[in-house]
Amino acid sequence: MITITRNIPGALLASALVLALTSASAFAQAPAAGKPQTVNLGPMDQNGDGKISADEAKWVTAKSIAKIDANKDGIITTAELKAEEERLRDADRQRQLSMLDSNHDGKTSTAEFAAMDTQRFQAMDRNHDGFLSPEELRPQGQ
Repeated sequence: MITITRNIPGALLASALVLALTSASAFAQAPAAGKPQTVNLGPMDQNGDGKISADEAKWVTAKSIAKIDANKDGIITTAELKAEEERLRDADRQRQLSMLDSNHDGKTSTAEFAAMDTQRFQAMDRNHDGFLSPEELRPQGQ
């Protein structure tokens, strides 16, 4: 049985679980003509039925807790939770930098970073006038 120390708010543990769930491979697939959209729930859906059962959710929770409990003593400390959150942030930063590495040399140059900003600007400039209006700065559909 896992014991969680009192100095960790329940919300932080819940956040760790949400991070674990959202970091799994869950991708919406384009629906075929006449078929409803399906979602690949990845390893969370152990039996592949397109749903997550209570037992499958418990498995995900247990796996997440085991990952956070670094010294495997059955207790999650604030330090262990902070370390896991930092590991997840580092992984996300690395993923973002890898996406910017257009020449795939393992490094992100300032030119590659600037190119991403240019592409983002061009995508936001919906009327292609070289300026961003207040309407273009609002999310589409609002």
